[in-house]
Amino acid sequence: MSMRRPITETFVEVHDPDKRRVVTVIELLSESNKSPGEANEQYRQQQKELRRGRVHLVEIDLLRAGRRALVWPTRRFPKHARTVYGALIHRATKPHRLEIYPITLRKPLPGIRIPLRPHDDDVRLELQPLVVQAYRKGRYGDTIDYTAACEPALRGEDAAWADELLKKAGRHPPAARF
Repeated sequence: MSMRRPITETFVEVHDPDKRRVVTVIELLSESNKSPGEANEQYRQQQKELRRGRVHLVEIDLLRAGRRALVWPTRRFPKHARTVYGALIHRATKPHRLEIYPITLRKPLPGIRIPLRPHDDDVRLELQPLVVQAYRKGRYGDTIDYTAACEPALRGEDAAWADELLKKAGRHPPAARF
């Protein structure tokens, strides 16, 4: 009997307390956002509704697997921003302009600017400390099998970098598995 993991959608809504409305949604993309099917279709619909509702959308994609589900297609990004991981800010106040934060595996995650109400300054969200805290509190260091192959597999310089990092940490997987 196969047990399916429950689908968890991860997002944060920022509300305007004066007007009692959502001003910003921060979406951490999940496998279901990026895989064909009903959940992906629902996410695409949510993107449209947020744009129509003049809500800022912050999309953070830290998954290698799946097809990009960002509000704008990657082909519209400048070449330097076409990374495997990334964050995208779609401001309701500037609907034809994107803020792209390219993310690479070998550098710490960036801080990103979160838009709020028009008269408020952006708030900086530091992604690296959040991921470090989630890793520690979730005890992933105890539960992830670092000797198993990555899915999907890392390639090229990223694979060599991860291999070296795991060697230094004493968690080296067999070379053929990468």
